[in-house]
Amino acid sequence: MNSDNSSKISIIIPIYNVAAYLSKCIISVVGQTYKDLEIILVDDASTDGSSDICDDFAALDKRIRVIHKEKNEGLVAARKTGICEASGDLIGYVDGDDWIEPDMYEVLYELLIDNEADMSVCSRYNDFPWETVKSIQGISGGVYDLDSIRKEILPKLIVREGFFEWGLSPALWDKLYRREVIEPAQMGVEDALMMGEDAAVIFPLVLTLNKMVVSHRCLYHYRQSDSSMVKISANDCKDNERRRFKALYQSVKKKFEKLADIYDMSDQWLKYVLFLMIPRSDVLYDGFDKLDYLFPFYDIKRGDRVVVYCAGLYGQRLFDFLKRTGFCKPVAMVDRDAGKIKGVKQVVSPKELENLEFDSIAVASSFDKTRTAIVQDLKNRFPKKNICGFDYEHINNRMTLEALGIL
Repeated sequence: MNSDNSSKISIIIPIYNVAAYLSKCIISVVGQTYKDLEIILVDDASTDGSSDICDDFAALDKRIRVIHKEKNEGLVAARKTGICEASGDLIGYVDGDDWIEPDMYEVLYELLIDNEADMSVCSRYNDFPWETVKSIQGISGGVYDLDSIRKEILPKLIVREGFFEWGLSPALWDKLYRREVIEPAQMGVEDALMMGEDAAVIFPLVLTLNKMVVSHRCLYHYRQSDSSMVKISANDCKDNERRRFKALYQSVKKKFEKLADIYDMSDQWLKYVLFLMIPRSDVLYDGFDKLDYLFPFYDIKRGDRVVVYCAGLYGQRLFDFLKRTGFCKPVAMVDRDAGKIKGVKQVVSPKELENLEFDSIAVASSFDKTRTAIVQDLKNRFPKKNICGFDYEHINNRMTLEALGIL
């Protein structure tokens, strides 16, 4: 697409030690069908060769600008640097280890301009080493004006039914923004935030929009890897982790309090932060290893023979905790994708459950619908066994919030 009336889109790509993936990312951006781009590569003091890759691409395409930072200052600061340097009327983001479909920005541009919106949104692909899965926005596709944003979007902006079912993706990178709405939102986030950085921008931002457009077309490829922040080492400093989560919770809570006359987001925001914290509770929950039950599976007691069902990062982490500490006796991890998950040898398929001796099954899925369906299926198959999920009412009590350090 090329038009004399088109607006320049500044695409900000924060980069830190992603040399293995960076070329694919940049190629996908320079190859966009929408050509009026300014591509800003913010090299956050990389040490793995990413800096040279940035310079090589800049020499080939005059639309590319490279900013080499002398000191690594983190994702928030890198994005702020990019937006301060940007000259476009419209702003987009891509992470340096991801890539995008060729027409992503043409589609988002047309949605935004044709509907005179402040922000346009697409859906994404989650790209695992063994498969690619579509991830559709939890908000219905369509055009939302001020009235419908407040009536239809805000009540399920962060979380829909249950604990936890996504509303709008908190990611910065599956959206296109008018500069005047994204710049103050981005610049108002604390540089020190090291988790939930995108959510701290997106969710308060939506409360200030006059119009937005949501598409269910998957146009962004989100690379899923072992570098996910769910996989924090058990040796990480508990106090540091607790401080980071408390900073995230409190800083965005204050923003929502200032916007409370538009909509009260306090319960949804708490659910989001707990959603991030529960898979890390072995480190974050003060006294986790002193409990007589396996938090948050209240009916699984210390010493039980336990099967961990779901071998995602949460399940892997929980299984590792049990092996390492002996809190319970880990029997196996079970997952329907057992044959596809690389690097995790102890995963078996659900049909192997019939051959295992166990007292309890911990269904380690963070998502309500998935967890509920698995629990019900297992209870039908093993009516005399202890099949455990978890629910928000048990998690959201003062004792738990104090133990997690956010009160």
